Amino acid sequence: MIIGVVGRPTERENGRFFYKLSNELKEVIFQYQGIPILIAGPSNYEDPLNEIEKERLRKQINLCDGIILQGGSEIYPYDHEIITYINQENIPVLGICLGMQVMAEHAGGKVGKIPPGYINHAQATKEYVHFNQVKRSSKLFQMINSEEIKVNSRHHDMVVSTNLDISSYSSDGIIEAVENPSKEFFIGVQWHPESMFEYDKVSRKLLQAFFDSTRRYHEVRCVNQSIETRSNQEGKKECN
Repeated sequence: MIIGVVGRPTERENGRFFYKLSNELKEVIFQYQGIPILIAGPSNYEDPLNEIEKERLRKQINLCDGIILQGGSEIYPYDHEIITYINQENIPVLGICLGMQVMAEHAGGKVGKIPPGYINHAQATKEYVHFNQVKRSSKLFQMINSEEIKVNSRHHDMVVSTNLDISSYSSDGIIEAVENPSKEFFIGVQWHPESMFEYDKVSRKLLQAFFDSTRRYHEVRCVNQSIETRSNQEGKKECN
């Protein structure tokens, strides 16, 4: 299975920038026998994409059996273009932190700063920061089989609203997970399961469900490609 991780731009002092891929995500993908690749956005990542840039993104995504929208600090136009294409192809997608916020915003939602009065959600060094409540009716619950979970937290922004289904809230009322139940796997979480892989069974259940979905997607792709190949070969014989 090839798993595409949407790259996040990281600028340097000399004006040069790089698209980065989280090392923790890379290692988790290997743990589940996947092959990680970085999906690189356009050179002018703050600008709307032209048709050539859109096609380059689609070609990268077409290589993948699943997509991970990794964390970051800013949402860019290419993030929305990627989700548009993922939805068209029904590719399994897991959104993490900023990735979840992109999914929520793309579905008619809003993202904003966490206002005063909430707990500190930016505690990067702690294994667990707060509790989350998970809706029993959600696909997320079906995967992790738990109504209350403990999660890590390292974000400053929050999803204010979205047209996606909300499947989890933090103990102080912040949206912590969203999903589209009509898709095979379209789930975003505000926490970082890749950072909890070694010590948290709930995160492993979520990751396992995602990689199971990518495996099914891969198998269906292989069958479809085999059928297409046979059809093309038979067509050539008829022509001869």
